[in-house]
Amino acid sequence: MKKSFIFLSCLMIALLIQAAIPCSAFADTPYTWFGFTYKYINNGSEIEITSYVGTDSDITVPAKIYDVPVTAVNLLAILHPEALRSVGIPAGVRDIRAGSLQNCPNLITLNFWGNAPRVWGSNNGQPFRNNAPDFKIYYMPGRTGYTNPWFGHPTEVAPTSLIDHAYYKAHGYTYQIRPDNRAVIIEYDHYYGEAEPDVVIPAQLEGHPVAKIGPGAFKDNNHITSVSIPDGVASIGEYAFKYCGLDDITIPNSVTRIDNGAFYGSGLTRVSLPVRLEQIGDLAFGQCNDLHLVKFFGNAPRLGSRAFEHCASDFIIYYAPGTTGFSDPWHGYDTKLLPTVPTNGSQQQTFAITLQAQASPVNIVLNWNSINDPKGVSGYNVYKGLSAQELANQTQPAAYVAGTAYTDRLVQIGKTYYYIVKPVYEDKSIGKESNLVSATSRRLSGTIQLTVDKPRMTVDGIEKETDAGYGTAPIIKDGRMFLPIGSLIGEMGGSIRWDGNEQKITIEFNGKTVELWIGQTKANVDGNATTMDTGPFISDTGRTMLPLSFIAQNLGCEISWDSVTQTATISGYGIGDTPKVQKEGNTPAPLPERPTGIPGSIPAPSIANLQLLKDESGLPYFRLEVTIPESVRTLDKVRPADGWIDMETYTKVDNDDWIPDGGGLEVFTQEPVPGKSGVYYITFDTFDEGGLSETVIQSRKYTFKTRFYYTYVAGDDHKYVYSPWSNEVSGQSESFYRSDEE
Repeated sequence: MKKSFIFLSCLMIALLIQAAIPCSAFADTPYTWFGFTYKYINNGSEIEITSYVGTDSDITVPAKIYDVPVTAVNLLAILHPEALRSVGIPAGVRDIRAGSLQNCPNLITLNFWGNAPRVWGSNNGQPFRNNAPDFKIYYMPGRTGYTNPWFGHPTEVAPTSLIDHAYYKAHGYTYQIRPDNRAVIIEYDHYYGEAEPDVVIPAQLEGHPVAKIGPGAFKDNNHITSVSIPDGVASIGEYAFKYCGLDDITIPNSVTRIDNGAFYGSGLTRVSLPVRLEQIGDLAFGQCNDLHLVKFFGNAPRLGSRAFEHCASDFIIYYAPGTTGFSDPWHGYDTKLLPTVPTNGSQQQTFAITLQAQASPVNIVLNWNSINDPKGVSGYNVYKGLSAQELANQTQPAAYVAGTAYTDRLVQIGKTYYYIVKPVYEDKSIGKESNLVSATSRRLSGTIQLTVDKPRMTVDGIEKETDAGYGTAPIIKDGRMFLPIGSLIGEMGGSIRWDGNEQKITIEFNGKTVELWIGQTKANVDGNATTMDTGPFISDTGRTMLPLSFIAQNLGCEISWDSVTQTATISGYGIGDTPKVQKEGNTPAPLPERPTGIPGSIPAPSIANLQLLKDESGLPYFRLEVTIPESVRTLDKVRPADGWIDMETYTKVDNDDWIPDGGGLEVFTQEPVPGKSGVYYITFDTFDEGGLSETVIQSRKYTFKTRFYYTYVAGDDHKYVYSPWSNEVSGQSESFYRSDEE
């Protein structure tokens, strides 16, 4: 009886322990973590790494996965053994399976953070065999259990801090840890926090101070409208906020470097740059079409080429009194001295507030100067109305702001809003109002092209996924083009909702609403019932397919159809006059008449002779030769209709998205290849993944292509003539680490 009681008690305890651990922890199917597969051991309290199927050259086994420690490594199975160059093992690993990490012909370095782990099992005896001829094992100072040789391989105390290449997750961020224990944000999960438009980046991630926003960390998150970067961040990486819908960014004084393309194509209208800023990279704010004003509060930083290219037509730079290095113009940009509020000794004065308003897509941004008063200014009231008269009668503020800027997101496209600002004193009294300003929120017109059976669309000349993350392509059904339309509506600036109970899709854009139901031809447009000739359906892959023509026309867009290329072109999705609609049919829509001298087509460039070189400081970079046809160079010189020609370059790292870059043709014709007529050098940087005090470059596959396009003005819009793409050329970078403090 006593034995039975003990058995039942132990069984109940075991069941309680198992209930406290996710059921998935005991599943036989391995899980994945950034290229590693793993399984739970010891009742889910520990993790064993079972294989590596990723393609990175420099990897570190994660110390933990979802807060569960990794204690065992069983790397017998490596999908791409030829790719590995270095592998790191964290301090918590106690056991390594015999035979692990062998037959990797390019594996040079194995790094250990902790004491020597136990090697268990009899799988061919020793681990780490048949790797590179100069294979060596490094371990941190003070660690024990290593001999020289260890399992037949030379060992050495690591001369510098080891680089942790592992990926960690916390609070919606993927990050890596650098040798100085700082965190570099690699990626932001835009689904975290239910896609909040206002992002406040934490100062620490699991105890690691955030020191850098890594390359592409927030790219293409066009739902993000506001980002606050914490103090302590030293640099903002390449294309970190590319194509974000930003209209507000807080950059702390700790930032000293903004890398190439960091805010490329973002929605910024104005930005303030900190006192300690030392460097701004190429095209850092390029293609920020609504960026009107930049304020510098420190000395002039080093400025990359075309840092503010294609910003607003009235773009201007302000710099603070007493700073050095600025001129007018500065690198070709207009500059002015920041105005200062006058003072008059100890006399009591109240100075007028100068209010400015800038309309950006779906937002209106207000800025004004601060004032000083003996009463003490605690903040400012913002008043808003739909007319000057309504504003004059307004007694309740729309907002109270402690600073000197306000972004009004409660606006409708096409409406004009009026604003004034009044200071609020510490005794709660209200001061003299500012000047009155008005602004109209407008979304810029653009062009989107979609082609049958192609999973990528072209948005203003930039390729993007038609169905982000799923690879779905448009199809023809019942004589109409169907596609998942969420990404397209997002690019236009609209929204889409799904009601699973009613099987209903609701699309809202530019003040219009279209409602459709799966499997039905009925529809509602702005509350009015209508019918379609064919209805939405669910594809075999589970994607909701919607009729493009019906939706585009009823959202007030222009749509044309080219039956030869099976391409639909959507344009005119801004506000303004009633659009002219070209219905789909068998006859291609005629091209608009071009001004005299603008060609109907441009020949493609060609690229060749890729080389991996090093600059004077030892940093690796790629160099290619591009052939620019004589007709293109002639067009660049003549420039009909006051247009201009650009050469657009695209880079892809591993299998990630294409990254655009480029600029005016004259930039690329400054380095001719000796002895080759019409051939010029173009260079591409490898991506720096380090912090301020170190440079870290991983070995990755880079692919390059390029094309020409001619831009000219037609009415109130820009028009483009694109060349075909060049051929693609690929090459492998090399791993590189350098500490600037050494």
